[in-house]
Amino acid sequence: IIAGVMILSAAFSGFTMFSDLLVVLGLAIIVLALGLLFLWIFIWFIGGAIVGLVRSVVSLGEQWCYKEVAAE
Repeated sequence: IIAGVMILSAAFSGFTMFSDLLVVLGLAIIVLALGLLFLWIFIWFIGGAIVGLVRSVVSLGEQWCYKEVAAE
């Protein structure tokens, strides 16, 4: 995402020809889209890992904690 923003800002500051500006803007849009895609995938995997971790802790707690019954 940072690379896309850098390319986008460079497009307005460094180029005088309109065609060069459009090429760099197109590249910036592609890089921003890829950055957002990778960010979404990262958050999706981390969210899944946290859900799996919570489920495993709950199942481990169910195995360790049991109700004691008085001996007769």
